[in-house]
Amino acid sequence: MAARCLDEMVPRAIQLASELGVAGLLFDARHQLRPEALSETGRRQLLHRLEKAGLSVAGLTFPLRHRLYDLELLDQRIAALKNVLAFSFQLRAPLVTLPLGGVPDSASDDFGLAVEVLNDLAAHANRVGALIALNVSHEPPAAVRNLLGRVSAGPVAINFQPDQIILAGRDPEEQFRALYRDVQHVVVRDVVRDGTAGGEETPLGRGEVDWETLLQLLDEASYRGWLTLERRSGPDVVGDLSNAVAYLRRLERGD
Repeated sequence: MAARCLDEMVPRAIQLASELGVAGLLFDARHQLRPEALSETGRRQLLHRLEKAGLSVAGLTFPLRHRLYDLELLDQRIAALKNVLAFSFQLRAPLVTLPLGGVPDSASDDFGLAVEVLNDLAAHANRVGALIALNVSHEPPAAVRNLLGRVSAGPVAINFQPDQIILAGRDPEEQFRALYRDVQHVVVRDVVRDGTAGGEETPLGRGEVDWETLLQLLDEASYRGWLTLERRSGPDVVGDLSNAVAYLRRLERGD
């Protein structure tokens, strides 16, 4: 479960997650659990608190203000990400999800820069024992495969977001079939399109994502990564997340 959806304060998020009976938490490493704000002792205390609550760290997410390969503040962005990758390994959850900001045209200078940045990050992730997983839900699968195929310094994974694929006007099932070999993290969130370029978040199971079919596809692909529940808005976010946990368990049982 995404910790920030439960509470900005880490202790409260851990308490709520334990009460909801989930297995782990994905922390926001920019706004909620920053590497520089936690000493080595603090990291040990956090892991101990999580263990007592029956929880693991599912990974970290690192939102960006610009495209990953944007020249503005590029060096600072890459340095921050390298720090977060090392931090994820220290938390025994060596996965960091982050936005790419779009796949550039393969003939453009931006494409070469994106490949260079991803190679740099992949090499560092390899050194520290971590993995990056990109948000590429709005991109055609062929463009994603072409980009990832140019990265040779280490693996780069995909953060699979069916809700965002729906909003992009694409089919999550087709997207998964095309890219499943690189999927290492799945976001569980539901939406309905509103007829414009946007959409509205809904409680899980009440939107357009066919979670029953997607869970079957994940099983067929022998997916063993995390399914991270998110609920970003609504009058009762924690209640909706509790219902989402129950909904997923019903689907897994075949009810």
